[in-house]
Amino acid sequence: MKHLKKCVCLGVMLDDSLTWKQRIAHVSRKLSNGCSALSQIRKYSNSQMVKKVYFALLYPHIQYCITSWGCAAKSALDPLIKLQKRMVRIMTFSHNKASSMPLFHKVNLLTLNDVFKLEIAEAMHNIENNEHLPDYISKKFERVNWTQL
Repeated sequence: MKHLKKCVCLGVMLDDSLTWKQRIAHVSRKLSNGCSALSQIRKYSNSQMVKKVYFALLYPHIQYCITSWGCAAKSALDPLIKLQKRMVRIMTFSHNKASSMPLFHKVNLLTLNDVFKLEIAEAMHNIENNEHLPDYISKKFERVNWTQL
């Protein structure tokens, strides 16, 4: 059997130590290009249209398989966090040094960490309710009645 340093599985680059650096670099490139696009689009439209472009073109790259790579080291995720902050500043026509948290609330966007938490919560809900799970996975989970423990 041949040892691979990296491979692509369902569009996600996996490396042999699961650092997710390749995946994060790929998403960073997409978001960086997206920042440029948002900057251009905002010249000709309002913030609502820019937000729609964000959700149509950029958010899917953040969301895709985040339940796997969203728990990477903070230092690895930092480039994505900074790019997402840059995008929210672009959407709100804010100065590049403006505090980003009020801007996320203003335009009702989730931070990268919040997207990760939401996707994990949704996955756990699906597991709890046996929704959208193949039988071989749902059989691995057993419902526990906590009141009887």
